[in-house]
Amino acid sequence: MKPKNIGDGWIESTNPEGDRFFHHIQRHIVTQTNVQVLLSEQVLFRAHDHLIELGRARDPQIAEREVYIHVAGETPVDKRVEYYFIDNEARHPFWVHGAKIQDLGIQGFETLDHLRASLVSEYWTHIEYFPAHQVLERASENELISIFRYGCADDMTSFGSTFPYGAQESREHLQTLEGFIASGEFSAYRTATFARLWASITRVRHINNYGLPGPRLDRNQGLVEFKKSQQPTLILRILDVLFLTLPRSKFDLITELWNGRVVFQRHWHTYFDDQRREWLRLAVLVRVQFGTPIILYFANFAVSPELRPIYAFREAHKIHSRTGNKLRAANALDSLKRIYNGGGEGFERSAGDVLLRRQSSGRGEPVEQSGTDYDTQLRNTFREAHEIHSRIGVDLGSANPLDGLGRIYDAQSRYQEAEIILREAHEIYSRIENDMDTANALDSLGGIYDT
Repeated sequence: MKPKNIGDGWIESTNPEGDRFFHHIQRHIVTQTNVQVLLSEQVLFRAHDHLIELGRARDPQIAEREVYIHVAGETPVDKRVEYYFIDNEARHPFWVHGAKIQDLGIQGFETLDHLRASLVSEYWTHIEYFPAHQVLERASENELISIFRYGCADDMTSFGSTFPYGAQESREHLQTLEGFIASGEFSAYRTATFARLWASITRVRHINNYGLPGPRLDRNQGLVEFKKSQQPTLILRILDVLFLTLPRSKFDLITELWNGRVVFQRHWHTYFDDQRREWLRLAVLVRVQFGTPIILYFANFAVSPELRPIYAFREAHKIHSRTGNKLRAANALDSLKRIYNGGGEGFERSAGDVLLRRQSSGRGEPVEQSGTDYDTQLRNTFREAHEIHSRIGVDLGSANPLDGLGRIYDAQSRYQEAEIILREAHEIYSRIENDMDTANALDSLGGIYDT
């Protein structure tokens, strides 16, 4: 929506999110109070005159400063307004009378410089909320683009990067920012986008003491000392023993994510995705351990004892093939091959008799009984098993040592090396890992029948 002149020096605008506000050109007032109500306009003007008088001694140019005023409450005898002035040169809001920090909702600062740093993000939030009449300096836009370019490189080269965005997300933001500049058009959308990202960057800089004494240069800074200071209680030690140190490892991971009471979104999402996969594997394991054997036990009453090994191994092969588990599929085929080959004539005759009876009674699928079919099945089984084993290679043997080496590096606080190694191991595991447990149970069941 384009700004609209509603008279008496007021311009009505709508920010990109859809919130309406008013801007007075001569007085430099911005407000969300409906100035088309005469009484509200009068309250705003009286408040502005009073604030200018209060602040003139502090800042002779205060009448030229932009000021946000909002009528917060009205009674027949009292009018209450909220306000702040904007200093565009220093990039922070300010007030002309004694304001308590607690009333402003600002806390956690250690020095005046730290307090000023906390106000910079509030300045950019103001620009984002009221962008229609604002045009940012090109130097501010270029600086933000440089910040994101550096942040992209920092995330790719440092395991402990304190930049709030990952490399991929930084590239996407850069594409948006550079697109605005390439268009050559100034608009509320352009101003609000730059201001929002500036607010995000300056908020993180305040948290990390950017440009102040004792800055946080690595997200794991102080983590080793903190872990050493933690003394587990007797109960936690007992739980660690009972659950094979699982509680301690989880505590260490969460402590690393929450180090300094700051959580980086991309690392938290990675951790949660890993947890979700772990929970899913556990759920599958529980189902296999307690559900599948019962189902198979009752289902196998419908299958003759002579054919149970074949059905079990065939089912295992189907599941492993469907889930992409080539190694287990090949093992199932090997077992099926042994059934076809190792059973001898007695097995072939017994299985053939059962299949023949089924055909005669109209149950089951028609199956030829000639010995040639078993030879064909045997050759096909050998061939497919050989192909799968050739494809699987030595992936699993490569991934396990990498995983162990990565964990050693992590324990030695060599985080960058650990990240590279563990990522490589994760990629290998992803190629060969899937729903092993269900098919393993069927493999074992086939082995039981075979014996």
